[in-house]
Amino acid sequence: MRGGRVLLRVTKDGYVPADEDARAQHAKLKLGDMVAAHVNRPRSLPQLRLYWAILQHVAEASHWETAERLHIAIKVRLGYFDLMQMPNGKTVPVVHSASFDAMNQDEFQTYMERAVKLICEEVLGGANSADLVAEVQALIGAEQRSVA
Repeated sequence: MRGGRVLLRVTKDGYVPADEDARAQHAKLKLGDMVAAHVNRPRSLPQLRLYWAILQHVAEASHWETAERLHIAIKVRLGYFDLMQMPNGKTVPVVHSASFDAMNQDEFQTYMERAVKLICEEVLGGANSADLVAEVQALIGAEQRSVA
């Protein structure tokens, strides 16, 4: 990893280096040295796949043409956008990125919970969030985990 950033694994006693880069950085330290840390959980690829599978499933079952259009609409509806004025004077929303670099795991977890709730309430007319997640997990063969 670059810039002194290392991957750590949580244990019952604290943190331990989780890969070769982290072990090399740790070897440079003396017992008792203080280090600063910014705890940031890596994003979950399985959760991202589940999110897009939910959007695809809902887009196909509703008036949304594509999962991508639904994704943009959700970000606008949830306030994940800035306004930009075009040269012609028209103001348009520019949605924030939900990429791995733009949102950490905790931020994406919050976003996904809000997105699934919004889909169930406003797109699927009051469907149950847990039922939607379980249905899509079964469709894609994903591990059954709660996200909402």
